Parts: sequence; C-alpha cells; structure tokens
Amino acid sequence: MDHYGKTTMEFLDEVGILGEDFICVHFVKATKKDIEIMKKTIVRLSIVQCQI
Repeated sequence: MDHYGKTTMEFLDEVGILGEDFICVHFVKATKKDIEIMKKTIVRLSIVQCQI
C-alpha cells in the first residue's frame, strides 16, 4: 500500500487481473472497498482458519 497508495485488491482491480478465475488466498485485513471490489469482479475467496 505504501508504494502504490492503494490496497492490493485496488491495485489488482486497476490492472485488470481480477475476475471469476481469480482465487484469493492469504488475504487479510480487507477494507470495505476491497470487499466491494470482490463483489463487483466476482472474485472467489477461500477461507481457512489455522488453530495454533
């Protein structure tokens, strides 16, 4: 975020990488805007919880 001034999701959306065939893994700290981008671009999200 520091380098580009936007979140990873915002950057990926801007460059056109996101779509139905994109699966998010290791995606933490999603902003409300990130979630709206995922809805708009139909990104799939795999949620796994690791118990330590």
